[in-house]
Amino acid sequence: MGEVGLEPTRPYGQGILNPQRLPFRHTPNNRGRPVDSGGPGDYTEADDSGDRPRTWSHHRPLSFQRRAEGSQRMGLGRKFAFAALLAGVIVTGSAPVLATGPDIIVGEIAILNNINRYGPLGRITAFSFATTSCNIGDMEAAWFSNTPDHPVIAQNIYRLKAGRFEQIGMAWLKHGFATLNDELPGCGTCQPTDGQTLGPGCSDTYEATLNGAQGLLGPRSQVNPSSGEFPYPFAAPAIQPIIGRRIQVKNRDLDPIQNPGALYFLEAFYISAHESIFNNAANNASWRRVTVTSEPLGYKLTPAGSTVREEPAVFAWKANDPTVQIQQVVIENDGGPGYFGYFWVASKATYRGNCTWRYEYAVENLNSHQACGAFSVSLPGGVTPSWAGRRSIRYHSGEPYLPFSWMYSWTDSEIRWETYPFAEVPNANAIRFGTLYNFRFDVQAPPTCEGAAAIHLFRSPHRDPYVVQVIGPTIGDPCLQSEPTDFSCEAALVQPDRLPGDVSLDGTVDEADVQALVDVILGRQEAPEATLAADIDESGVVDGHDIAALVNLLTGSK
Repeated sequence: MGEVGLEPTRPYGQGILNPQRLPFRHTPNNRGRPVDSGGPGDYTEADDSGDRPRTWSHHRPLSFQRRAEGSQRMGLGRKFAFAALLAGVIVTGSAPVLATGPDIIVGEIAILNNINRYGPLGRITAFSFATTSCNIGDMEAAWFSNTPDHPVIAQNIYRLKAGRFEQIGMAWLKHGFATLNDELPGCGTCQPTDGQTLGPGCSDTYEATLNGAQGLLGPRSQVNPSSGEFPYPFAAPAIQPIIGRRIQVKNRDLDPIQNPGALYFLEAFYISAHESIFNNAANNASWRRVTVTSEPLGYKLTPAGSTVREEPAVFAWKANDPTVQIQQVVIENDGGPGYFGYFWVASKATYRGNCTWRYEYAVENLNSHQACGAFSVSLPGGVTPSWAGRRSIRYHSGEPYLPFSWMYSWTDSEIRWETYPFAEVPNANAIRFGTLYNFRFDVQAPPTCEGAAAIHLFRSPHRDPYVVQVIGPTIGDPCLQSEPTDFSCEAALVQPDRLPGDVSLDGTVDEADVQALVDVILGRQEAPEATLAADIDESGVVDGHDIAALVNLLTGSK
């Protein structure tokens, strides 16, 4: 008989966090959806023929009324007033404007080195780690015990080895219950509640023991990650002793002898139906590096460095390899009308000698219910890949998804990987939320920063693919007179006689550059030329010092 999730008594815990990074958030013009639209968390659009209509149900806490929604754009006034305001926020450390509605982020991962190991059992070792949530919105977040109106928490592990960033472990979803409403540096001033919600500016910590409590871990397959909806209590197969439902990693992926020089990273993110109403899910994930050591009883994970907030784990690849390029893909009407799903596509090219380039891609699905059923990269005419590969993460503990390999093929214009169609195999091995898949190929064609890749939706294949700019092959001489080397968009980009402060690249320094700089800092603009222009003080990073430099240029100050 299947087991249902149970709620234990909540012990006390507290968190100590690092200063918050500047957040990024997708804020589409049309954030809302009709108040009376609704339906079950399994939303998938019907195709044009109407042969596969789907319904979805909608539930929300009765204690919360949906606010009127719409795009809130910051109006630009006189450049001096706005520049002074911007400088004041950054330089004096004043609290940022809170997001509209609840906005749950992961403020800390594995606080106080709180990581548990289970096993090994056979060739697998399991883990869990502490997570500290933080509500940086202006409204309390629903966290009701014994109802569907609470967040669920995802835990993942990644490895960076030999230029490849891959997911090597994942857990089922921990179901939240009760909150402590603690103070937290970088979260704001806590407005505590009764413990059934998380107040604005408040934090809450689940220790590793709770995040590894098998009875609290529910299937990913029952959750619509875009709308945040799921049935509760959840139903699940019987628990496998020791490693069942927890983060499972193959021992060979951890063994220091088999993985010399490898770096490892933890990732966590929260999914909340209440937050999803306000479209504040783009910043839910955070990551942290860990080291792996071998002990007599197994492998030990130890935090190294601080938690990097409001970034999915794929950003750890770029943080350790600046030649990697990352772009966000936003899926509209993803898990239901008005909901948004988010992918991140990372790309890299390496010259391998003999006029051959390897192209490496990592596609991370943060919260898209549509999922990705095919991934393609454009090819210049007349070239043929000499080799292609891919990697995916293994589901476990009774999840229904099938471990089918992705098939690949190429034409004169593209190379394409795909799984089985949703209409034929709804449990096929698509790139579902909280997972990262890898695609790679070799070809005798040089790289460009303006290559094109496409995400093809699994649940709604009739919709146009989402095209994203990547490092990809182009026409030209592929041969280099050098040893194997990584291609860099920044090194390839030439900007002669660029005007300092002209972040908008329109030939002048004015109000438009303020908005352009904000877009780069908040992650809304990540094109290489924009990032270079935003580094006004030429320090190699875009930060508060560049804001001060722009203020000086706008005001004529030194």
